[in-house]
Amino acid sequence: MAIFTILSTTLLSLFAVAIYINLEKKLYSDIDGFLRTTAVSLSDSIETVWENEKSKSDKIINSKSLDETINQYFFKLIKSWTSVEFGNPRYFNILAHIFDSNLELIAASNKGYKDIIPLSIKEKESMRLGEYFFNYNVETQKDKYLSLRFLSTPVTIDQNFTYVIRI
Repeated sequence: MAIFTILSTTLLSLFAVAIYINLEKKLYSDIDGFLRTTAVSLSDSIETVWENEKSKSDKIINSKSLDETINQYFFKLIKSWTSVEFGNPRYFNILAHIFDSNLELIAASNKGYKDIIPLSIKEKESMRLGEYFFNYNVETQKDKYLSLRFLSTPVTIDQNFTYVIRI
């Protein structure tokens, strides 16, 4: 009887571990898919708004000074759009950061997290190489970590690295 109990306990334990591992992989996969979809959605929305504004300004400004205007106006547009779009309650638990081509923060959906989650060195290297980057733990202070899953993805416009979206 004792052998049966030990064997049953061992089999059930192994089964529970297998279920746990599979569930963990599935949940991470779902979160990663959600983060990718949200980043693409945000990028598409910014591009749509930007193209609309750019077409309006094309009519007013000559093409030579348009590039200068774009550089100045683009960041103002992103800041404005991010604060309006991510003010929606369905995005309450989502942090969105947008960094410029110099990897400086230009917009954040939640003002409180601007300073505690800077881009890491590995993240900056990935952005410059044009690769997306998943992170799990963020160092907020020396030897203090915040467990947080996020995706950083570079966005290119006309083959030029333009900005980074972190969701």
